[in-house]
Amino acid sequence: SAFGELLGHTGSDPQPYAFTGEPLDPNSGWQYHRARWMDPRTGRFAGMDPFAGLSSDPQSLHRYAYANLCPTGMLDPSGQFASAAELSMVSGLVSMLRGQQLQFGADFVVGHLFADNALVQQGKIVIQAAGAAIAISVVAIAIFRAGGALLRFLRARGVTDDLPGLTRAFQLPSKSAPPNKAAAERMAQLGACYDWDCSDVAGSVYHAADEAGNILEVTPADGKKLTLIEFGRVEKEYVFHHVYTDGTYVYDPKLSTSPVLLDEWRAYIKALNPGSTETTWK
Repeated sequence: SAFGELLGHTGSDPQPYAFTGEPLDPNSGWQYHRARWMDPRTGRFAGMDPFAGLSSDPQSLHRYAYANLCPTGMLDPSGQFASAAELSMVSGLVSMLRGQQLQFGADFVVGHLFADNALVQQGKIVIQAAGAAIAISVVAIAIFRAGGALLRFLRARGVTDDLPGLTRAFQLPSKSAPPNKAAAERMAQLGACYDWDCSDVAGSVYHAADEAGNILEVTPADGKKLTLIEFGRVEKEYVFHHVYTDGTYVYDPKLSTSPVLLDEWRAYIKALNPGSTETTWK
């Protein structure tokens, strides 16, 4: 399959990364692309693209196709935009980091893209100690900025944190403890609402669930702003964030097309925002 279907696996290594370095769920056979899951057997996403596409690019108007049906020349790490830019960016970084610019390049990428991200700060320390492997580690950070997988690079450098939504995909909802159906349906309807405020989204899902559950508010540590992942992109300018939870799952369509386990969502928030505070509202 041109879209990365797993045809065989030898050995006992449980690493979950497959086509283009994205996490592969062994149960469903789907790959995690932040905004959506992709079925490598068909080259199609399981959910509709939240991005409507561009009339000037007819291929982008297909709401389910992966990478404009060009898997050998394009990527779609965010699940929203087919692009070859990530490839050229990585190539440029590798060139920049050759020779005498290694440490400068590491500091530039980390400092300008993830100044407040504890995970990548940890990665920066590893980069500084990695010597000849600096180029690989910085490329990993650049790929993460574009929505790609970081864990396999950081593990090679000794970082083993298991961080849902960051170094691995969020777990799929459990069949034994399914999400609230009305809340999940409303969440899916709001997936393309780019201009909705987080409070409006949380309130709408809360009311769809007959007000069963709570609104969670996250605020950053003093003097900082929140770092969040929305529609596959890193956003760092928020002073608070609201989401709806039923006590088991968090329903945030800007983060995931599926409800996310509350414990995993909290781990993701804490990893990106050390010292942040969570408040529960009815």
